[in-house]
Amino acid sequence: MQKSVGIALLATALWGCSDETPKPVQTQAQSAESRQQMMIERLKKEAPDKIRALLKDPDSARFSELKYVEHSQGVCGLVNAKNGFGGYVGNRVFYVGAKGVAIKEADNLFADPHFNDVCPR
Repeated sequence: MQKSVGIALLATALWGCSDETPKPVQTQAQSAESRQQMMIERLKKEAPDKIRALLKDPDSARFSELKYVEHSQGVCGLVNAKNGFGGYVGNRVFYVGAKGVAIKEADNLFADPHFNDVCPR
């Protein structure tokens, strides 16, 4: 009887053991890097919608060259969309991030030094 109780206790104790290796614990730096990467991906996903909200014809928007710019904590890229007359205006630089949301309107996309600081080419 004692032998069967001992076997039952041993089986119960071993029940929780498994062959899986424990997952490594993330360090604080890895966790912060992971959160930063998730924030960047979320910002890249949200940027086109925020720019579309500023356009006359949001459905015509074509985005290219989206990139995260660390020093300005935002996403820069190019957008080409139709104007009020129905014609495409050509690529314009845009920024979405900690400093706000903006589309460069000037003919010379890279002439504005402020925009060049935020979205370097």
